[in-house]
Amino acid sequence: LTGFAEISYAVYSWLIPIYMVQVQDASSLERLYMQHEAGVVVLVQENLRLKAKYIYTDDLTQNERAEIQILFGM
Repeated sequence: LTGFAEISYAVYSWLIPIYMVQVQDASSLERLYMQHEAGVVVLVQENLRLKAKYIYTDDLTQNERAEIQILFGM
């Protein structure tokens, strides 16, 4: 069973902060996996988007990481 909620708001047409929380039940009700993502999307041009985000997980094996993505569309 997995559920998530995402919040984003366009501060400007080129700047969008985002936040997402994901909750997953791992095969039994004894262990609950929760992940938080916070980041920002910057639209450099009409077809070029940069996304930077920080991910925190309360799982012991993969606690936190940062990602940068560059997306290009035609």
